[in-house]
Amino acid sequence: MPRMDGREFLQILQSDADLRIIPVVVLTTSSAEQNMLKCYELQANCCITKRVDFQQFSIIIEQLIGFWFGAVSLPLRR
Repeated sequence: MPRMDGREFLQILQSDADLRIIPVVVLTTSSAEQNMLKCYELQANCCITKRVDFQQFSIIIEQLIGFWFGAVSLPLRR
């Protein structure tokens, strides 16, 4: 992301009462445990390491969409 990294963005989300209820999925190129731990500390709902292979990445995105829009119950409003 230009001008800030994802962890900075997570901090902004968490500091706003209206935004902190939004589910956050972190897509990252890093598989470093320290980076993932920091995302979870900032209340990310999950971290996914991006796949280099486009077909594998597409499968992960389809599964993600199926989970968040098919299986999860989210509040309509606050």
